[in-house]
Amino acid sequence: MADSEWDCFDVPEWAETEEMAKMIAALRQSGKMNSEMMRLSTWVLSETMDEFLPGFWSRFMANRQVAHKQFMQRKQV
Repeated sequence: MADSEWDCFDVPEWAETEEMAKMIAALRQSGKMNSEMMRLSTWVLSETMDEFLPGFWSRFMANRQVAHKQFMQRKQV
């Protein structure tokens, strides 16, 4: 379980136990499930809004693209 990022640190003995590995796997699974739920919620909200305001989805995606470009520019600075 040694990452190159953590090679400079002494890894405690308990970090290699089966119980710890199960806890890490559960946390990873929880994170993946959270991401999937967020994607689903966004899609459901957008689909619902598109029924009330036609063209909402295309405007949402255009705004998302602009926001993503701005995020990437800020990240580079």
